[in-house]
Amino acid sequence: MRYILSSDLQRAVDTANLINQPFHLPLRTTPYCANATGGN
Repeated sequence: MRYILSSDLQRAVDTANLINQPFHLPLRTTPYCANATGGN
C-alpha cells in the first residue's frame, strides 16, 4: 500500500508540476500584460 500510495503521489505531483509549469506562467503574465497595456 505504501509503495502504491507513494507512486501515486509522485505521479500526481509530477502531473501537477507538468500542468502548472506551462500554464502558470501565461495565465499569470497575460493579466499583467493586459493591465500594463491598458486592456488593449
